[in-house]
Amino acid sequence: MNLKKVEIEIGEEEFVLDPKDLACAEETINEDLMNQPSLYTWVSVLREEADAEYQEKKMSLELLEAELDSKYRDKLEKPTENKIAQAIIRDDNHTGMKGELIQARRAVGILKAWEEGFRQRKEVLISLASNFRAQMDIDLHINKEIKKKKIRRED
Repeated sequence: MNLKKVEIEIGEEEFVLDPKDLACAEETINEDLMNQPSLYTWVSVLREEADAEYQEKKMSLELLEAELDSKYRDKLEKPTENKIAQAIIRDDNHTGMKGELIQARRAVGILKAWEEGFRQRKEVLISLASNFRAQMDIDLHINKEIKKKKIRRED
């Protein structure tokens, strides 16, 4: 599977999420099991940071809208609610901040999806580890039986 990396921005920092981090395999089961908690925690912390940024941007946008509402009530001739709302939407500061809010919400959504991906990865790792252990138990049992047969033949 060839999935592309995802880039998100939280504050001034950019993060790259690589789908390979969600992969797991029997060959790397021990390493995957050891890395799972730290990767999951990292993504969860990023999601919390992204959510906090989203909430801050949302509050800033609401404050800006209130300021612009006052500005356009005073500035427009015969202001109506519709004219004020349209002026606010066309305002460059509003447009820029609205774009930032959309990007912040995108980052939260992506990180929620990654968090769920790591929950599912954990379940896969548990299954793989269980299957691996069961196979080892079978192999051990078979080896014991072979040794018993060899001992009987020698007697």
